[in-house]
Amino acid sequence: MPTRLTLLTAVAKQLQSRRSGGSRAFSFLRGKGVELAVEAPSIVLTGMKIAAPFSGLAVTQGWSRSNYPVILTKEGREVRTATYLAARDAGLKGNSLSNFLATVEAESGFQLVSESHKYQVRRARETFSTLASYSDAEILQLVKGVSDNFFEAVYGAHTAVGKRLGNVRAGDGSSFRGRGLIQLTGRDNYQSYSNSGMFDVVHEPELLNEQRVAIDAALWFWRTKVVRMGAEGDIRSASRVVNPYMKDYGTRIAAADKYRKVLELMA
Repeated sequence: MPTRLTLLTAVAKQLQSRRSGGSRAFSFLRGKGVELAVEAPSIVLTGMKIAAPFSGLAVTQGWSRSNYPVILTKEGREVRTATYLAARDAGLKGNSLSNFLATVEAESGFQLVSESHKYQVRRARETFSTLASYSDAEILQLVKGVSDNFFEAVYGAHTAVGKRLGNVRAGDGSSFRGRGLIQLTGRDNYQSYSNSGMFDVVHEPELLNEQRVAIDAALWFWRTKVVRMGAEGDIRSASRVVNPYMKDYGTRIAAADKYRKVLELMA
């Protein structure tokens, strides 16, 4: 009698053969509180059933909202699929791939958006070291006001953080706020990425919120910053490259573990 795994693989092959143009076919497996996506016909998990497409990739068993609070939107799940495929095709694998996906998830939730200045006062103070000397009233005014003033306060050329990011002119803090999937920040990063390829994000920063550019920029940052420093294999080390001021790694550790388990099952 065929095993459940054999039957699932056969179904996956049938799904794949029905797709036209040789496009990638994906199956979505669900069961026992775990959801994961598998590229057909590489199904390695028994006791599951075929349901829907790869964009549902998530693992929920074993994690609670306290240590894994990122809930992806439908758009975010679709962008994640495209990001995963691009990263895989670019040669990322193993812990580097799982940590990359976890980092993007933590930075942007796979949303194509610019960095927000809408914070609670306490959270703003914890997140941005440049606000340490500000009173609660001053921080409240910044988070309630226009975003340009907030990002000049936290990333402006007059601040230590702004100088580290290469911001040298008035307005750089606002112009080069975090954007895209990995929230590229600072004039130096924008200029370096612009120098590397076809997209001039120094003069057109909003390009970083377009999917093709956002994925390309995230992979560029990972390869040129994280991998070059040998930090791609450990989520804490990778996180310190992305955000040297980070103090709490809990969400990223949980997300990295989640993606590592999924990728192992997809191997």
